[in-house]
Amino acid sequence: MKKYVTFIISFGIIYFLIELASGLWLTMIHQPDFTFARQPKSEVQISYMPFIAAALAASIAYFITQIISRRKETRYESSKSQRT
Repeated sequence: MKKYVTFIISFGIIYFLIELASGLWLTMIHQPDFTFARQPKSEVQISYMPFIAAALAASIAYFITQIISRRKETRYESSKSQRT
C-alpha cells in the first residue's frame, strides 16, 4: 500500500506540473482575436474529470503491474523449488 500511495502522489504532482507547463506554453503562444473583444464574458468552469480519469488509469495500471510481477515471482519460485 505504501508503494501505491507513493505512486499516486508522485503521479499527481507530475501530472499537475505537466498541465501547468502546458497551460503556460499555450498561453504564451496564443494570439487573441480582438474582433470579438466586446462580447460579454463567459464564466470559466473548472473540470476535475481529466485528473480523476488519469488517477483511475494510473491506479489500474499499478494494480496490473503488481499482478504481473507477482505472477513472475510465483513462476520463478516454483521453477526454483522444482530444481532442488
